[in-house]
Amino acid sequence: MGLEDGTYYLAWFLHFLLLALYNAIWQTLFIGQIFNKVDMLILFFFWLLFSFCLFGIAIVIQALTSNSKAANGFAIVFFFLSYQLNTPF
Repeated sequence: MGLEDGTYYLAWFLHFLLLALYNAIWQTLFIGQIFNKVDMLILFFFWLLFSFCLFGIAIVIQALTSNSKAANGFAIVFFFLSYQLNTPF
């Protein structure tokens, strides 16, 4: 793409940061009503860190496969399964 390494990784970090913030805010607003005895700030940071971890695992899955379509499929399926399975717990 013609970018230097630092610029490329900074762009991806900012992209994932915005997605993680979006997910954390919505999860805190909707699921925070269920956990009314837990501080909302703690829930927000939990969902934010959880989103970062899921994005990191998705990047590792992409790096382990040679076919980009298969890597994207595995990463997306893992991301949504992890998110859906974690919500009830």
